Amino acid sequence: MGCEAPWKSIMANVLNSRLHTARCIFATFYDHEAKKVQGMCQDHGAPSTLLESPFYGGCPRTEVATQLRWAVVMCRSLPLQ
Repeated sequence: MGCEAPWKSIMANVLNSRLHTARCIFATFYDHEAKKVQGMCQDHGAPSTLLESPFYGGCPRTEVATQLRWAVVMCRSLPLQ
């Protein structure tokens, strides 16, 4: 996430305004972006799971233009099903 300051504010607003049992899903192109989002969730006390789209299974992690390849799934209270 290139310009990090605005994203920190956006993420804080999203994470702080959700219902206690709400699930949030953030989609990114690249794994380094997904890991950054996952870290921001963790900074707000919101553990998350990183999932890869099956469409890109077998593609190198360094592949370019992988639209919405990664999903950061965060749920405060309920386990993922």
